[in-house]
Amino acid sequence: MDCVVVDLAAYHFGTLEEADRDRVEEHLLTCTGCLRAYLALKRRTAPGAQGAVPSAAAQERLRSAVAARFRPTRWTLARGWMARPIPLYQGLAAAVLALVVASLLPALAEKAPPLAGGRYVDTARPLAESLTIY
Repeated sequence: MDCVVVDLAAYHFGTLEEADRDRVEEHLLTCTGCLRAYLALKRRTAPGAQGAVPSAAAQERLRSAVAARFRPTRWTLARGWMARPIPLYQGLAAAVLALVVASLLPALAEKAPPLAGGRYVDTARPLAESLTIY
């Protein structure tokens, strides 16, 4: 490819056809003069090339606006927390909690204190028999 035919601006802005783009890429690999010209064109057309850089305050406002816009909601955080796999330490903590509850159940299920005179009401019998106190 001849250096006169190379359209670096069209290549840079992506307006070339696919076949022309491939030829320009091959030419840039072999021609250092065109490669330097292309890199200079990129530097001139890059954002902020003329010294127009936003201030630190404007950059901070933009960052905070983007962070506020894309901040996850509580529902999204909870759904993500529930969807994650359970690590080993959480499984062990659940097992210890289950053992503590199982060991406390007999103490919670103690028999009621006896009625006056040391008698109990038998609630496991049918209705007519449960009324008798022994």
